[in-house]
Amino acid sequence: ESVLHDQSSASTIAATPSARLFSFGSLDAVTQAAAAISGVILVHSTLYKDTINGQYFLCLHCGEDEDAFRRTCNTLSEYGTLRHSSAGVLAYCEEHCEILIASRALDKLARLA
Repeated sequence: ESVLHDQSSASTIAATPSARLFSFGSLDAVTQAAAAISGVILVHSTLYKDTINGQYFLCLHCGEDEDAFRRTCNTLSEYGTLRHSSAGVLAYCEEHCEILIASRALDKLARLA
């Protein structure tokens, strides 16, 4: 089983997680998602590419504004798939995926759209 499985937990956690990982089938899909986020993007983001299966992974880290983080995640969930965001999954991306945009990935992609 892949460490990057879909998040399918039935339980709801009240606290905002510190990181979220979304997968996309193409760079165009990630760019469209970034363009859909209006205004200033107040979350930290990194874009990875899994060169084995061709998927793109966007990792978001919550900054000081939890509401902006939740809004951004809600918008991204309309375009990509929320993945299980444990420390192991993030370490997997760091080790096995190519970093395409190391910081402010959403800002940079939104400017391309």
